[in-house]
Amino acid sequence: MKVELTEQAIRSLKATERLDLWDSKVTGLVLRVTPNGVKTWGLWYRFNGQRRRYTLGSWKREDTRGKGLPLAAARREAERLLAEIRLGRDPQAGRLQARIDEARRVEEEQRLAVAGGPLTVERLVRGCLAAITLSPKTGREWHRLAEVEIIPTLGVRPAADLTKPEVREWSRAIVARSHYTANRAFEVLRRAYSWALGEDLVTTMPFLGLNKPGTEEQSDRVLSADEIRTIWRALDELVAEAAGPKPKLPKRTAKLRARERIAYIDAVRLLFLTGTRRDMVLGAKRGEFEGLEGKEPRWTVPGGFAGRSKSGRPHVVPLSAMAADIVRRRVSEVSGEALFPVTRRGAITNGDPNAPMTWSSRFVAELRDRADTLFVAELKDQRRTASAIPRWTIHNIRHAVGTHLREDLGVSSEVVSLILGHTPPGPRVSRTYNRAELLPERQAALVAWAEWLKRVASGKNQGARIMPMKSRRR
Repeated sequence: MKVELTEQAIRSLKATERLDLWDSKVTGLVLRVTPNGVKTWGLWYRFNGQRRRYTLGSWKREDTRGKGLPLAAARREAERLLAEIRLGRDPQAGRLQARIDEARRVEEEQRLAVAGGPLTVERLVRGCLAAITLSPKTGREWHRLAEVEIIPTLGVRPAADLTKPEVREWSRAIVARSHYTANRAFEVLRRAYSWALGEDLVTTMPFLGLNKPGTEEQSDRVLSADEIRTIWRALDELVAEAAGPKPKLPKRTAKLRARERIAYIDAVRLLFLTGTRRDMVLGAKRGEFEGLEGKEPRWTVPGGFAGRSKSGRPHVVPLSAMAADIVRRRVSEVSGEALFPVTRRGAITNGDPNAPMTWSSRFVAELRDRADTLFVAELKDQRRTASAIPRWTIHNIRHAVGTHLREDLGVSSEVVSLILGHTPPGPRVSRTYNRAELLPERQAALVAWAEWLKRVASGKNQGARIMPMKSRRR
């Protein structure tokens, strides 16, 4: 279908089945729209008598940042490629050559990583990370674990001489600090040796008979309304102190700068307001948000191999006014794409200038301490037995959002599941064909949830319930 495309028309385009719209101004330029709302530019052309399609990239609004091409940019890129085709250069062949060159570069990095003298644990680990394919998120974390936990302690050891007792002693030292970190570092080193064994770089594995060193316990605690109020008040106090001239911080948190503390505070509030996972929030980028100045602001967490949506599909998060205010403030405070970029010198970014912050156990400890102080003081004022808040984790915020949406606001289980980004229950065939997003219902639920949080924070948590919403049939 050949049409005269405009930015406004593209923005409002929706499709119940895959739709190709041919641009009337640039020959061969086509916009493909899928039922999931994905809009992709392509260029159809002929080369040596063969008809080919070249993907230009996804569409994005002209007034937003991030990856993607608005209409005008897509037309310019298509015209540039058509000029190259007329000169006898095939863009598809050029892209293929670029992939070949990248594969050769990775292979060369792998060769250099393990060459040059005895094969140490450092060279082995670096060679493995250069050779294997990891998702961007996992790659960042594995490089961090290699640089922080493995190489400083074991890096100079000859890889073939590393023994099982040494691995056990190394991992137990990390367990003393964190069971979770010990298990992840153990996994990276074991994977490196498994890769090296397959490449004939080593002949033995020092991991045979060893289990993961740490014991990880899943916390399914749900924060009560009183606990949520106390934590929210603690966030308010930390903001006030960070904004002061010289905040008085506990000794163990002295290294956490005010700018970082504000960023973590904003992140925790977004976790409360959206129910998303912490990696989704810390990895948020400008281009993922739309309509921040409108009535229905939204945040689309990308899916796929390089995305942060655990289900693999893009996760759309309707934003309440409170959440949109936080996002707008973050956008105004950072200069790059990342809303929560690394600010510390020497932080491991794996070459990414927009690398997101990693979660800070130091900040969580500070938040817990402040919340405990407020909680004990409140109980004393009520002449009740004073005790600290039972141990809670950041992930417990998601449990609280899901539970209180269902029990206190009466939101249907289906809508709560979509808000949390869970994979729909039921047979796989049902999940394949039932792609209802229920965005209006989710928007209403999260707006009501923000109001509930306001009432809880002010101590007035006896608000009206909202009735369960009926799912629309599509």
